[in-house]
Amino acid sequence: MLLMSVITVLIGIFLDFCIHQLKIAHYSFAQLPSSPIGSYFLWILFVVFFVLVSVIVTQLVSPAAAGSGIPQIKTILSGGHIAGFFSKKTLIAKVIGLACFLGSGVVAGKEGAFIHLACIISHQLAKLTPFKRIFKGNNGMRDKVLAAATGLGVAANFGAPMAGLLFGIEVTTVYYSTRSYWFSAFVTVTGGVLFRFLYNRSRNHSSPMQPFIPVKLETPDGDWPDIIAIIFLGVLLGVVSGIFTLSLKILVKSKRKLAEKIPVNSNVFTYFWTIFAAVLTGIVTFPGFYPFLGLPSGEALNQLLSSPSLTPPTCNTNCSEGTPQVNWEINNSIFVGLLLFIITRFPLQLTAFSIPAPGGLYYPIAALGAAIGRLFGESINTLLPEIVLPAQVYAIMGAGALPGGTTGAISTAIVIVELTGNANGLILIIMCTLISVYVSSLLSDYVFIAILKLQGLPYLPDLENEKFFLTASQLKEPVFYLENKCTLKDFQAALFKYKGYVSKNTPKFLVPIIAKQSSPVLIGAIYYHELEAFTRNMEAHIQDTTLLSQHFDILKNMSSLVEGVPIQFVPETPIVDIHRSFVLGHLDCAFVTKRGKLVGIITRDALKKVISKKFI
Repeated sequence: MLLMSVITVLIGIFLDFCIHQLKIAHYSFAQLPSSPIGSYFLWILFVVFFVLVSVIVTQLVSPAAAGSGIPQIKTILSGGHIAGFFSKKTLIAKVIGLACFLGSGVVAGKEGAFIHLACIISHQLAKLTPFKRIFKGNNGMRDKVLAAATGLGVAANFGAPMAGLLFGIEVTTVYYSTRSYWFSAFVTVTGGVLFRFLYNRSRNHSSPMQPFIPVKLETPDGDWPDIIAIIFLGVLLGVVSGIFTLSLKILVKSKRKLAEKIPVNSNVFTYFWTIFAAVLTGIVTFPGFYPFLGLPSGEALNQLLSSPSLTPPTCNTNCSEGTPQVNWEINNSIFVGLLLFIITRFPLQLTAFSIPAPGGLYYPIAALGAAIGRLFGESINTLLPEIVLPAQVYAIMGAGALPGGTTGAISTAIVIVELTGNANGLILIIMCTLISVYVSSLLSDYVFIAILKLQGLPYLPDLENEKFFLTASQLKEPVFYLENKCTLKDFQAALFKYKGYVSKNTPKFLVPIIAKQSSPVLIGAIYYHELEAFTRNMEAHIQDTTLLSQHFDILKNMSSLVEGVPIQFVPETPIVDIHRSFVLGHLDCAFVTKRGKLVGIITRDALKKVISKKFI
């Protein structure tokens, strides 16, 4: 656990250094005094070049490194399988791709991608000789470490151990072992403290434990007008969260339809789309027009939360090297500046999320929420002087509530408290976040669930109360089996029958074996992929109709492949028990037996469809 924390934190520091240096280089192009047009062109070219590098590296080395990785982690923790998601190639592609993608200046974050990195590191450490004995074949221990690694990703990204601990619980969504709590707490605290210590030392901050966005703000006790204003803000942010997820779904589906209509290779279309999104980002974020539009998401969040006024004389002075101090006013109006920032960041965030490169969404969504909260707060303070909460407080609430409404995670409120080091308004931030989460759920799925569905991942959703009456007899499907005495032709028929159920993400799909057809007692099973390899090997040696029992050497080889069936269901087994077994056992299928006789099969895909089906 300690080794996982140290390695993850060191990679995080290295990534931050690389991204920081790229941003300094990027801003140097915007400050060329001789040629404003040349500066504009170089700014856009820089974005396009590094975004393309990120996409090319991801596509060539490991496409599994694209995106945040959180939908896939949710899938794996629900008992699913995703090939190559924790490989060394994915780790390399994630680190290089993430550094180039964020350093290019696109509107993206790194929280989700960092969680994926932490999970890859934990998986690779588990394969080392000293730890292999503990983790081999132990799904429970693997899930425990993955849950801790998800929390570590948050803690080592923000220096927020408590938020990381809560997020590790939230992301598992279905079953969380209380025995994992100590492991998660140890990993998130050590990782968060170590990252904050190294980060602040590298920035020469006065305190090694200084918050990333220090906000010295005395939050006055709110009265009923303030509470009502917070409720309105929560509803507004929930609506924006729902619109964001709906817009993302529309964008992804439209992009797919466009790719089908354009007669080019899918990879070529991907690169054209990447260039389009990068050019659009470069055009909008060039700081020569309105400097605040070119701010990185983290720096924009810093200024929105920590500056009492967003004009140069009182603007926060903690901007990173290479990032100019900015004036958020347009025509002497802070409202116009904030509104322009919100209108431009929303589509840029969507297009960045549609690029197949490593990246996350927390910082951009938090900055967008902070801008909405700041605009709301400035408006309230202007129109209703009796409201005592300053505009910064609403910005902090927005920074916690909009990511919460988008992702469905309450821990985002704790992230923003730990980032700012200001816990005075914790109850108000959580209240605003809860309202946002609820309103967003009425409009759309949360963003990670929407991505799960768009990508068709083998995620097993939570059970709803209306499904609790279902049993195995209502879930089972007709089953094709092998007899104890069978031919090669029977093997080929079984492979053909189950071909539609099997993919690279279903490595544990089993083909049942019975004693004889007249008495179909289940005596064992064989993995589909092993049966396929065995059949392919035997096709060159024996005839299709020859009984395998006549070939002792072949029968001996096959018997070593036959597995026992530890999990079986009777027809009366409730769906709650079936769901729990599929999640905790990482099952791809299970058999239904009655008095030992095989009567059906339940596949993961069939169970998923039944759970997702809406009953009227």
